[in-house]
Amino acid sequence: MHRGFKIFGALILIAYLALHLQQHVNFPRLKQLKGAFTETSYPEFSWEAWFKGNWQDQFEKYQKDHLGYRPNLTRLHHQIHYSFFDEIFHNDIHFGKNKNLMGGEYLEAYRGENFIGDSAIEARAQALGILHQKMQDSNKLFLVVLAPDKAYSRPQDFNLPPEVTKPNNSESWRSALKKVGIPFLDFRSHFAEMEDTSSYPLFPKTGIHWSIWGMHYAMDSIAGFIEANSNIAMPRRVLDGVRWSTDYPAIETDMEDALNLWLELPKEELAYPNYHMEGDSTKPKVLIISDSFFYEMYSSGLANQYFDAPFFWYYNLRALKYDWLEAPANPNHYKMDSIVEAHDVILMMSASSNLKDFPWAFDSRVKKELIP
Repeated sequence: MHRGFKIFGALILIAYLALHLQQHVNFPRLKQLKGAFTETSYPEFSWEAWFKGNWQDQFEKYQKDHLGYRPNLTRLHHQIHYSFFDEIFHNDIHFGKNKNLMGGEYLEAYRGENFIGDSAIEARAQALGILHQKMQDSNKLFLVVLAPDKAYSRPQDFNLPPEVTKPNNSESWRSALKKVGIPFLDFRSHFAEMEDTSSYPLFPKTGIHWSIWGMHYAMDSIAGFIEANSNIAMPRRVLDGVRWSTDYPAIETDMEDALNLWLELPKEELAYPNYHMEGDSTKPKVLIISDSFFYEMYSSGLANQYFDAPFFWYYNLRALKYDWLEAPANPNHYKMDSIVEAHDVILMMSASSNLKDFPWAFDSRVKKELIP
């Protein structure tokens, strides 16, 4: 019995030292949790905070956030609840049929729960119409793209009515753009029409964005639309073949990653295009203002195959220049007149979940800088 207590005590000591070693030295190095977290910083000590108990409360939160092996323990906890109780620990991710993941903000957008009203959207569209006219006067193109979403393409997977029954931002933006005369591409409706006829999956079950195949299809469709509505001869994709794989890039597992499970979810095969580019070697200069639906197009280099060093304003908050790493990152640094002069195309894109905020105050800049 005495020897058993010694062994037990040694194991407790080893576990204690292992936790502190991992916490303070970060050994072994662990894969960190995915998603947005606000970790508590080490509290600043003061006698006043000590006697009020505030310092102790903050220190307890700090210890909890920085516990050794916390990422692995969290994943193990989430996996047990998922495997045995079908529970997930994420307030804004939902399981649909066949383990199809969906973000709650897209469900709200489909049901019209975040509808901001026709008058607000028409006012924003009219402001963008000023930019459209300015570009048109210079023989250039202004284009709005409505990105697709799984809720609209497969409402039956998420217990949604088969048809939209309430006013929503997507339909209101379609109407407002038509009224002002701004050219637009509606991939939300187009992908929904293709859902049952496409030979290749347009969305991964584990991600919120389009699949890599869907992204390539959309990029080439945008190029075709630009070519048809301007005097620009665009490079175009020529498909050489299709590769099928369950080895997804990160963009196709972004929602699964946010669940922080120990084991990967089952994967269906997705299609990946093998292709080469043909066409005019003089690519247009393009400014893109978009949410995360354009980010993979930009970061993967796909957009650079169609456009000359595309200039990307992420949510109109951060400016990214493909061939110029030292470009000022604040979009407000760039004057509207110079932007119009320097680009052949200005393209704005948003998913339905973000249309309540679209175009992210860019319309205010248009009114301020382009109205005489």
